[in-house]
Amino acid sequence: MIIDKNGKLFGKISIIDIAIIVLILVLIAGTYVRFQGSGKASAGASVSANLIPVTFKIEIKGVREFSFNELKEGDIVSDPENEIVLGEIVSIEINPFIEKVLRTNGEFSTAPHPDRRTVVIEVKGNAKQKKDGYYIERTCINASEVQKLYNTGKLQFVGNIIEFTPEI
Repeated sequence: MIIDKNGKLFGKISIIDIAIIVLILVLIAGTYVRFQGSGKASAGASVSANLIPVTFKIEIKGVREFSFNELKEGDIVSDPENEIVLGEIVSIEINPFIEKVLRTNGEFSTAPHPDRRTVVIEVKGNAKQKKDGYYIERTCINASEVQKLYNTGKLQFVGNIIEFTPEI
């Protein structure tokens, strides 16, 4: 019999022992995959020859004045999810935030919001070109409609990359 009356496999090792060993192996493998190539140790290293300078713009909609006043040229933008520095803010553009308004006749129209703005920050960094786009470490920085969380140290915000220019 494979499992005896005490729950031991071949009478020598418990099924619970096997489950714990498998769990530990899965945790070790997961940790390796999570931190492999994270680049945390190379944060202060010089720019590698295979990295190219890139400029990209992040659009942040519906920002209040006290928040956009916290953004300054020279601030460092990072990806808090992957703990990666993306680059430095080189310019900040502040525009009216246009929102859809439902009128009393049931139709929508657009109007500027009195207290909110759309902020576009231009960020300069160094990226690596791969088959499916440009990456800074593990963070894809191609223009898209996907909203993503960013951080400057003083401010966390959700925005999307609206423009991307590699300096080739």
